[in-house]
Amino acid sequence: MMTEPEIDPYRYLEDGSDPATVAWTAAQNARTRAALDALPLRDSFTRRFEELLDIGTLGVPIVCGDRAFFTARRGSAEQACLYVRERGGERTLLDPAMLDPSGLVTIDWWYPSPRGTYVAFGLSSGGNERSTLYVLDVARDARLGEAIPDTRYSSVAWFPDESGFYYTRYPPGGEYDARAYRHVIGARWEDDARIFGDGRRPEETISLAVSSDGRWLVAAMHFGWARADVYLADSTNGPLHFRPLVEGVDAQFDVHPANDRLYVRTDDGAPHFRVFEVDPLLPDRAAWREIVPERDAVLDAIAVTKHALALHYFENVRSVIRLCNPDGQMRKVDATSDCSLLGWSSREDSPFLYTLAASYFDAPFEFTTSRRRCLGDGSGIA
Repeated sequence: MMTEPEIDPYRYLEDGSDPATVAWTAAQNARTRAALDALPLRDSFTRRFEELLDIGTLGVPIVCGDRAFFTARRGSAEQACLYVRERGGERTLLDPAMLDPSGLVTIDWWYPSPRGTYVAFGLSSGGNERSTLYVLDVARDARLGEAIPDTRYSSVAWFPDESGFYYTRYPPGGEYDARAYRHVIGARWEDDARIFGDGRRPEETISLAVSSDGRWLVAAMHFGWARADVYLADSTNGPLHFRPLVEGVDAQFDVHPANDRLYVRTDDGAPHFRVFEVDPLLPDRAAWREIVPERDAVLDAIAVTKHALALHYFENVRSVIRLCNPDGQMRKVDATSDCSLLGWSSREDSPFLYTLAASYFDAPFEFTTSRRRCLGDGSGIA
């Protein structure tokens, strides 16, 4: 016996532009508004929530040269601004509200140059995240001529002399097929040489990193969140030629290039992650040297400083930072007790590690560690 198919009376709601959908939404909003507005304590709750939300947000500082860059959303601002701290004090570098008072323009990402002369940043509007890449001259507080489209989620790695950078972008209007390019400040972006990404699966994303001396360029191809293929190029040997560092292994590989070493965090053979030191001139897996064995706690991230390797562990649902000396000794940083690490930044040519942490009782706060203050003579090793 044939039965009549069920009819969905709300199928029209799948079309947001249908006049019936618009009318239905307006009616539901009016009904909700009437119910909420009638609550006797609503005004007091509203005032309290506004006070709490006006605390704003704070980003981890990135220090380049004599300048520290960071983002913050202060008070009732719709979007975060980009700030710089320098000898003359603190000033606003980029305020999206000055570009669009409606609050729809967003700073998607930003990368200062090594000495803090420039900042490459991405702007998008209306939440579409289709960034356009611009470059700001920090001292003059003026944009340069760069306006590179289709740089959604772009990864930028500056040349050491600040004359340009490697970066990633998508095809016009595209959601897939990211590629890496080389750009020189002042050149036409349409003429930028494509350096990496051809022949890869379209859904992969690219991240780039370069050693502070500019010699070693790392390109990681991420397939989802659990796997990455990593390639290495020596920029001193003519045209860039990328050779596989890790390829075809079903594991995560997080590679940090230093001038004469690569530091690799991976869960390959270690579900809680471990760290290897790699000589970029001898990149074969058999030559990798394990310097941080797997522990019971999960190693969430690593950062390279001049005198130590910083390790972020999750121990008993808390963030713990440990600093590893070149000889393998480790010391716990006590400043993170009972806190969660929200972010950090470092440079391989600086002894400082800049961190941002928070707890149930403390709003986000910054603190800095260095070899002198945190590693000392190696006593009290955790």
